[in-house]
Amino acid sequence: MEGNDRVGVRDVAVRAGVAISTVSRVLSDHPNVSRQTRERVLTAVKDLGYEPNLLGQMLRRGATRTIGFAISDISNPLFAEIALGAESVLGQHGYSLVLTNSMGDADRELRNLKALGQRRVDGLLLSVTTETGAELLETLDRYDGPLVAIDRDLRGLHPLGSVCSDHRTGIRAAMEALHEAGHQHAALIGGLATLRPGRQRAGAVRRAARALGMRCTVRVAEGFAGPRADDVVALLRQPERPTALIVGNNQVLGVVLEALETVGLTCPADISLVTCDEVPLLRYFQPRIATVRRDPRRLGEASARMLVDHLSGAPDALRKVELPTVFEPGESIRRPG
Repeated sequence: MEGNDRVGVRDVAVRAGVAISTVSRVLSDHPNVSRQTRERVLTAVKDLGYEPNLLGQMLRRGATRTIGFAISDISNPLFAEIALGAESVLGQHGYSLVLTNSMGDADRELRNLKALGQRRVDGLLLSVTTETGAELLETLDRYDGPLVAIDRDLRGLHPLGSVCSDHRTGIRAAMEALHEAGHQHAALIGGLATLRPGRQRAGAVRRAARALGMRCTVRVAEGFAGPRADDVVALLRQPERPTALIVGNNQVLGVVLEALETVGLTCPADISLVTCDEVPLLRYFQPRIATVRRDPRRLGEASARMLVDHLSGAPDALRKVELPTVFEPGESIRRPG
């Protein structure tokens, strides 16, 4: 008998008036079950207090009902929101989420991915530290489950889907707002140049500057630690310093604010400021900082839903999805001089 000592799957089948195999299909979230039958079985499960023997189910199906999520830095509030979004969808479909955190260490990331493979997770969500590491790509290529990359360009892997942000649209709108306010020189203090968000933002700033007749300076990080405050200070002390800064992500914002304090510049009296990726504490910052926003929970939800759909047998579930970014003006932009 499955479940607890008193109630088994046979009892559920009798209560619902269906075959035992139908109960199994409902409990495994099989798509080939009518809505009425599914509701009848789930009602019987609830009425009887039946608790499925998950270990037995996993052994029979060769599935673990777990999804691995390889994250580069869980201390980043953005990733925490993405994980919450993913977990909310996975939980609704009976999956558990296993998080690993590399803190930007490529070797640690490899160990994490190999450990997830050994646990035989049913699929992987990936927001990894590097997009081009040969050993990373080889490890992922050997994994026999579906992959969904979150704001990462991972080429040559199969089966692979991706859910990404359209950073270009929000950055372009921010540059237009700065231009309209009279700025002729803007600088992007960006995140990693080796990852998709950093590359897209840098490219968008350069293209917008050319189109608007502005001068732009791009400072992007080459290492996981990101730009240093000393580098930003040096930029701000140049004779022809930028009159506006675009901050590439929420973690770089702290570095920029430190640099502004060091050189004695205030926003927006001395310099205008735009940041990317809102975090809750920003709403208490005065003046309100203009922000290029995206919805990290939606990123997590869409990524998890893609995996669940694929695992449920939906055709062409793994595809490329791009979600929008929007520019929200704030009091941190002012006409220069």
